[in-house]
Formats: sequence, C-alpha cells, structure tokens
Amino acid sequence: HRCKLVFDSSQIQRCIGAFVLPNIVLAAASFLPIYLALPLVVIVFASLITTAQTMTDRAFRDLTSTALYHGVLVFGSVLLVVKVFPVLPPGAAVRIETAVWSVVTCCMVGCFFRVLCGDPGVLPPNAEHREEIYQHAERGVVPNVHTYCLEDMLRKPNRSKFCKNSNVCVGRFDHYCAWLSSAIGAKNHLFFLGFVACQFTSQLLVFHFVWRYFGVFWDNAGTGPGFCGVVDLLFGSAHTLVTVFLLMYNLLGFTFATAMLFLQLSHISRNVLLNERWNASRYPWVLRIGRSIFTLYDKGFVRNWLEFLRRPLHESDFGPPAPSEHLRKILLKVASPAAHGSCCGHA
Repeated sequence: HRCKLVFDSSQIQRCIGAFVLPNIVLAAASFLPIYLALPLVVIVFASLITTAQTMTDRAFRDLTSTALYHGVLVFGSVLLVVKVFPVLPPGAAVRIETAVWSVVTCCMVGCFFRVLCGDPGVLPPNAEHREEIYQHAERGVVPNVHTYCLEDMLRKPNRSKFCKNSNVCVGRFDHYCAWLSSAIGAKNHLFFLGFVACQFTSQLLVFHFVWRYFGVFWDNAGTGPGFCGVVDLLFGSAHTLVTVFLLMYNLLGFTFATAMLFLQLSHISRNVLLNERWNASRYPWVLRIGRSIFTLYDKGFVRNWLEFLRRPLHESDFGPPAPSEHLRKILLKVASPAAHGSCCGHA
C-alpha cells in the first residue's frame, strides 16, 4: 500500500550515516574526561530529539531518526554481549538472566519490524464515500476536511486521521512515531506497545548486568572509598565504553521508554489516543475536565483493554457514541460545581 517505505539512494545514505555517527561520537566520548564525556552524551541524545521532530514534519517516511536511535541500541547490545557477559560470574542465575534478556530483545526486534513494515490500520477505499465527494464537487460545495479525507477520497470515521508522513488515512490513529518511522494505528498499536514494553524490560536488565559487571571489579579495582572511588572505577580505561554506552546513554533511553510505556498503559486503560489528547478540541467524542481527558469510548478498564486487543478500525462510526454507564459514573464523580465551568465536549 501507499505507506510503504521507499529506499532511494539518499534515504540509504542518510540511514548509514545516522546509524554510524552517534556510535563514533559516543566511542570518542569514552576516551575523554567525565566533564567532556557527559556533555557529548547529552548532545547525542538531544540530536535524536531534534532529528525526530524534523522527520515528523516531513511529508514522507524518513528512516534517519530510526537509524540514529537504533544504531546506538545495536552497538550497546553488541558491547553488552562481548564485554559484559563474559565477565559475569558463572552460574544458573546468570544463564537464566541472559536468556531472558535475549528473548526480550528478540521480541523487541520482532515488534520493531512489524511496526516498521506492517499495516498501521489503513482505511480501505469506499466507493460510496467517493461518490459523496464527487456529488459535493458537482454542486460546487467544498467537502468538510474534518468529515472527509480528500487524499484518500473517503469519509473519515471517528478516531481516524490522515497521516502526512505515511500518506494514508489511518483508523484509530494514535500518533506518528519518528523512532519507528511509522504511523501508530489500529493494526499495529499492540506491536508498538510490545516494542516499548520490551525496550523498557531490556534496558532494565542492562542496568542489572552492568551493576554486576562493576561489582566483579570493585573489590580488586584498587580505588579509594566513596564517590571518588566510584568515579575512578566507572571511568577507568578498561570500563569507559561500558559506562558511556550502557550507563549514561542507556539511562536517557530508559527514561524515555519508561515515560512512553506508562503513558500508553494509562491511555489504553482509559481508551484515549495520543492524537485525541493533543487535538482534543477537534473531536466531539473527547471531553476535558480540568487537566483530565476522557472519551465517549471509555467503557471501563477491562472492556477498554479487550477493545484494544481486538484492534478495531471504527470504520462505521461517524457520530459521537453514547457514553457508557462507566463513563457516566466517572463524570458524575469528578464533576464539581467548579469543574462544570471547565467541562466541555469539543466539536
């Protein structure tokens, strides 16, 4: 379909450069004093954020930010296997832990390629909707862009959105992920959640392995006690690569993964999409009470998760649904005389 990736020569060149460059910078940082190494790590991470914003603003799927982000993850994983695992004390516990990390990482890679290459939930063409748009044009009436997707010539169902990066209208659109170069919608949202959960678990295990790695050297490191001794150990010539890649950079990546994971879990439990939070005023099924966002699709924790697992496109929903009994109870509970002034449905 039209949201497929296009690998032209410029795309490939950008990907190779983005995949390699941050690893060179971080490797160079490992040979510098801490007061120079730490700013370099922050600069690399800031460049990831800036590149991701730039890629999101482009009107096509660009893999540069994906290569930039995952290049460091790949190098860090290789470093973990080659440098850290051989040092860990032998035993059944370590074998189980490394096996768990390997399985989680493989699941993360599988989810990554499913999101990158799979269908995000592209809405199918509809001849009836196309005819409606033609009839509007024949009468000289410009179709409402909030009702119709003129790029795909169809009537947009609730919760859908045209993704300019993927160039398709996606059902149950959550957001466009620059790290995975894909729209996140009805058909791949589950795999996106799996990717984030696996990354969170994998990076948590990395911290555990690095803790044990440095524990092996602590007693025989010949360093002084306290903070200075820890710094001497972390930035000793034999350990700086591990410190820079698997501690400093991993901490920044882990913070991002943790925030995204818990945000997604919260939204799924309440049947809210990121797009609906960011653009609440556009949608009549979204309610805002103070700083809280609710949707008329909220049916309670269990039913919300069951709906998420079914991955519906909502392709027949064209009007605000009736609020569930669960949502009515929530609104009655949270709405107060002060809150009534800030509670509104958005058209």
